[in-house]
Amino acid sequence: MRMLCPRCQARYKGPADCCPLDGAALVELPDPLLGRVLADRYRVEECVGRGGIGAVYRARHVQLGREVALKVLDEAFTSDPVQVQRFVREARAVNLTRHPNIVDIYDVGQSGATVFLVMDLLRGETLARRIARGPIEPREAAERLIPITEALAHAHSLGVIHRDIKPENIFLCAEGGRVTPRVLDFGIAYVHQEVQLTATGQVLGTPVYMCPERIKGQACMAASDLYSLGVTAFEMLSGAVPFDGTSAVVTVRHVREAPPDLGDLAPRVPPALAALVMNLLAKEPFARPSSARVLNVLRQTLTEA
Repeated sequence: MRMLCPRCQARYKGPADCCPLDGAALVELPDPLLGRVLADRYRVEECVGRGGIGAVYRARHVQLGREVALKVLDEAFTSDPVQVQRFVREARAVNLTRHPNIVDIYDVGQSGATVFLVMDLLRGETLARRIARGPIEPREAAERLIPITEALAHAHSLGVIHRDIKPENIFLCAEGGRVTPRVLDFGIAYVHQEVQLTATGQVLGTPVYMCPERIKGQACMAASDLYSLGVTAFEMLSGAVPFDGTSAVVTVRHVREAPPDLGDLAPRVPPALAALVMNLLAKEPFARPSSARVLNVLRQTLTEA
């Protein structure tokens, strides 16, 4: 959202009521991308979401008539070669890991200063929105976690670590009466044998879901994603994250504090499933269960529920 002060003509990003310079009421500027045709083939029709470095639009291929999603890098970042490289690397990481439970990215384009990725247009909701309605029953949680774990295991086998697993990056697609989870946003993924774009000491990601080793600036690994999956599972089943507070407080708690017992917060969760989630939250990567072990327990939950 872009706002304009009609008095002094100052422009602002994000929702605001009045100009901090002269107090005039701000008006919303029209989105300059709406109605444009990018790269001579994608007509932008609607903004469907915004994030930290860009926005996602519904668009239509002008020749084929196919609806797609365009992930567009914010113009504030297009002059930063590292941000542009990281944005394009997401497409490479996704295409390397092609999997039915990972969103498909099948084109990368640039139209003037606008840099964008072309993805499947997904219909449904994020896991974060589903959690906002309340805790998820163990059987449903296991049904959602199995394909997510399978997708991560597949990516890990190819040397790709997501590094930002969280409910906002898991989409629950409504397809033919079924719900199919898809993992999104490989923008900060680690890809084995590729030059890394993260400077020494720089930690990217979401603190609430971040593993202790990443907080300490250590190397990430498959177990790092599994820790974030454990935080996500904890929130799915209990409706709350294990650690909350400011970013600074949360990072310290991930490293130093034991998480609350999931069985106490959600007594209806089967003991084996609760134990699995708690094991995923182990401080040391080697103490966390493997993807295979996670899948075994989740599948057992389905058979016993």
